[in-house]
Amino acid sequence: MTDYEAKRAYISKDEAERYDEVRFSHTQGKMLDTIEKESVSNLLKNGCSLGLILDLACGSGRFVEMISGSYDGVKLVGADISKEQLKVAKKRLRNNRSLEGLVLCDAEFLPFRNGSFDCTITIRFMGLLPPAVRQTILKEIHKVTREEVILNYPNSISASIILRILWKLERTRPEFFPVSPSSFCKKIRAIGFEIVDKQTPLIIPPRRFPKIFLNNIKIINSLGKHSLIGLLSEQHFVLLKKKCNNESNRS
Repeated sequence: MTDYEAKRAYISKDEAERYDEVRFSHTQGKMLDTIEKESVSNLLKNGCSLGLILDLACGSGRFVEMISGSYDGVKLVGADISKEQLKVAKKRLRNNRSLEGLVLCDAEFLPFRNGSFDCTITIRFMGLLPPAVRQTILKEIHKVTREEVILNYPNSISASIILRILWKLERTRPEFFPVSPSSFCKKIRAIGFEIVDKQTPLIIPPRRFPKIFLNNIKIINSLGKHSLIGLLSEQHFVLLKKKCNNESNRS
């Protein structure tokens, strides 16, 4: 198993219990939470298979909760490397009838049979993975998923990264690993995926700005969904579909 910073960053009891509060309890965080959930929901609506879904790096279970509350008959499994995060998720989802189970595991070695899930969702995870680890985990996801994958990744040519370089701002820990859209597309095609839909809702992430600017930020971000400036979105949310075996073998 590979060791990297993010693997250790979220496993403590204190981090697990404070995770949602620190990130999503304030006004800016609530806006970010809404943007992320709307992006995933929009991709799910694009013909995504809604039988059995894996939420990988499920954390506190907020996406399990969101999906189960929006789609009848869906079943979900949550998986995470943090036992403490899974405890928080278990408490949050204790009355959730769509939850099939919570699994403690390392995403580099997923303990599921080939094609176990109709769809896999993994949000706020890819950007924390060093490139080689990201490829390993994407291959594991490809193995256990029958149809589609929804994920987001940090864009290396985003407006926020450009501004961070110009203003010489330091990135808060843990370290993150952005990738350009063209490079990401090439790498996932080599694994056996193709991008069939994309959401680009974060030209200006709300977390770094005072409340007074949030309405303007909301307008600019909405423009990113429907124009070329979406290429500068900090995060790209994508719907991947598995290619057929013979096409994948030619890649």
